[in-house]
Amino acid sequence: VDATSLVIELPENPSGFRALDLTSWLGKGIDAWVWACAGQLRVFLASKTVTTSTISSYWTAGMRFFFEYLEATGAAFEPQALEPKHILHYIGWIKDHQDWAYSTQKRGYDKTKAVLSALIRRGVVLGREDLFPANPFPGCHSHVKGAKPLSQTERLRLAMALRDDIVAIHQGAFADTDCAAMVVYLLAIAIRTGANPTPLLEASRD
Repeated sequence: VDATSLVIELPENPSGFRALDLTSWLGKGIDAWVWACAGQLRVFLASKTVTTSTISSYWTAGMRFFFEYLEATGAAFEPQALEPKHILHYIGWIKDHQDWAYSTQKRGYDKTKAVLSALIRRGVVLGREDLFPANPFPGCHSHVKGAKPLSQTERLRLAMALRDDIVAIHQGAFADTDCAAMVVYLLAIAIRTGANPTPLLEASRD
């Protein structure tokens, strides 16, 4: 099989990744997993059921860690042989990385689980009812302090600044790039609707 198929080209997206290259993982005793993961990433991309940034994160923040676990532990088993004990061992391996933030650990597991679940639905991985434990990273939100929302005064100042920039854009007096002008419009939409910014950032020019 042509190893170039392990390089998944991505359309332009906010993650900054234009390609996901899995070729370096061949020859490490986990080839079946490498081909399965690359195939699933291509399925995600073709189906358009998830954003390109999410597909990128499935690899960079999920399955890449799973591959590191497989290599580090010498757990050379085929995808069809995946069992609950392997998932528990993987969770333990993640938690052993004390230098990782708790949210990073949980995110790594969640991204891996998303890909493995998709492989189960396609029959590449054998589905087992007890494969994934319930809530292996409890209380994640208590470990992370979210960003403090803007005060009403701060929101007003932001809205006024955006208004001034939009006026300048329409008058041809905006002293910045077209990309910066697009950001002004996107922020104006976001502050008005409160929408998740990711779909806006991934919107095409039309």
